[in-house]
Amino acid sequence: MPQMLLSVNYFLYNSLYTGMLLTAETNSYAVHRKALRVSNPQGAQRSTYYLQLPYRYAIPLMIIFGALHWAFSQSVFFVQINVFDVNEQLLSTVQACGWSAPALATAIFLGYLASLALWAIGTRKYHAGMPIMGSCSLAISAACHAPPGDENAALKKLMYGAIWQSADGTEYAGFSSQDVRPLKAGTRYGCEGLHEEVFAPNPVETGQASISLYTRAELRMFSDNQRQCA
Repeated sequence: MPQMLLSVNYFLYNSLYTGMLLTAETNSYAVHRKALRVSNPQGAQRSTYYLQLPYRYAIPLMIIFGALHWAFSQSVFFVQINVFDVNEQLLSTVQACGWSAPALATAIFLGYLASLALWAIGTRKYHAGMPIMGSCSLAISAACHAPPGDENAALKKLMYGAIWQSADGTEYAGFSSQDVRPLKAGTRYGCEGLHEEVFAPNPVETGQASISLYTRAELRMFSDNQRQCA
């Protein structure tokens, strides 16, 4: 049972790390120009991580949970004692559950270390200047419409920001391999693919200034509280 619970916890931790680091890497495009990560790289594109997470997170996580599995296997175990007389005749058998204090203390320490690491990484701030998209394809689609003249942008290094301005003065935000401008709070930005607007209200204080960006379609989704990001 402890081994099964540890395996479930590993998948939960992995899911939490994946969500946070996915958002962090996407958010970093507002600060640094970089290529996309894809399964089959072309051009300037980069390959995906073999272990789903960056190695500096995946390897320590695997080591900690591997050590936890070992520690729990040494903490609680089955014990059988056979009692014999002087003639080596079996008199009785005692079966019980044994435990080891050093191994149990080690398991508790490793569990605390894993929880502390998750909390520490969760307190880190995202960069300002980009909406928190996560894995929602609705928000990602709104940002993936290159400006006119930006051919084969997906094969080049990209950056997120204000990418172009239409004849009627509407500014558009998204990814582009061309020059981009940082988003400004209070400015409305169009999203060609959704025919919606992205707008930046006043910055939200989260330890550092960050811009809160939502599409109107997303706001409807949040208000319905049931609409799914397909």
